Amino acid sequence: MHVLLAMLIIAAAPQKLAAVGFSHANVAESVAEVASDHFAQQLSGQGFRVVTAKELAALIGIERQKQLLGCADSDSSCLAELTNALGTDALVTGSIGRFGARFTVNIRVTAATDGAALAVFSSEVGSEDELPATLSRAAADIAGQLRPRAVAPLSQRIGIGAGFGVSLAMLIASGICLALTASAWSRLTSGVQPAESAFRDRVLGESLQTPGWALLGLGLGGVLVTSIVVLALGEAR
Repeated sequence: MHVLLAMLIIAAAPQKLAAVGFSHANVAESVAEVASDHFAQQLSGQGFRVVTAKELAALIGIERQKQLLGCADSDSSCLAELTNALGTDALVTGSIGRFGARFTVNIRVTAATDGAALAVFSSEVGSEDELPATLSRAAADIAGQLRPRAVAPLSQRIGIGAGFGVSLAMLIASGICLALTASAWSRLTSGVQPAESAFRDRVLGESLQTPGWALLGLGLGGVLVTSIVVLALGEAR
């Protein structure tokens, strides 16, 4: 049971994303940094584990981070280097640009395995004041696109199936033990058995009663724990 619970807890772990930061055009670098941090925090609030641009810079250095920001969308070796170093499932890249009086926001989430686009967001706003709300909306939109891909991967299906399977086996074994116990006690109380048969029934009833109740408790507990995990996974989506 402990191994099973560990499998379920691992399976329920949220996706880990690396937000390498936003590139920018005609926008102050400080604005792009704050925008990137705000988006990363909003995405974390959606239930994902996000390595922020500042954390990334501390891990690999600012210059290497800038190089990765420039090649993450097109160079598979850069993508492999970053995802292998951080153990992330995907990269989050984005850009903020200003064209006249209007701002554009573009965000892309790229799979660590094959570089495929997992989620994209694009929007245009009329002022810098609208950027925080737009980035919050982008985080919710991106999270919604990512969640269907995170639904029931193989590890979750195996863990949940094993949880219910083991619990069901315990409940069946419990039912058998308690049924045999009840039958033995019934024959004893009938008072029509020979002494030798009565002795066997007493031994049988006493030997099966405790395991029967124990298996019943374990089986019901297993169903409860597995159900809680399933509900938690559904809530995380």
